[in-house]
Amino acid sequence: MKENTRTEIESTADPLVAIFHTNREVSDEREVYRTREAALDGTPLAALLIEIEGVLALELNGNDITITRDASATWDDIALQVIEAVKDFFLL
Repeated sequence: MKENTRTEIESTADPLVAIFHTNREVSDEREVYRTREAALDGTPLAALLIEIEGVLALELNGNDITITRDASATWDDIALQVIEAVKDFFLL
C-alpha cells in the first residue's frame, strides 16, 4: 500500500513564492525550472505542476516544491491544485 501524501505550505518573504513541503521525495537532486518550456521538458512532476494556471516557475528539491506564481494569480487559486496534483502524481 502506498503511503499517503501530505503537503504543507510555507510562505516566504516574497509573496509570489511559496514552499510546499511533502512527506514524499519529489527529487533526489535540486531541479530548477525557470520557464514553462523547461518544466515541460523536465521531470513528469515538473511538467504536471507547470500546467497549473498561474504557476510561472518551480524548483524540486528533496521533499520540497518551491513555486513562483504569476502576480495576477493568488495562492488561493493555486495551492489546492498543487496539493491535488502532487497527490495524484504519487497515486499513479
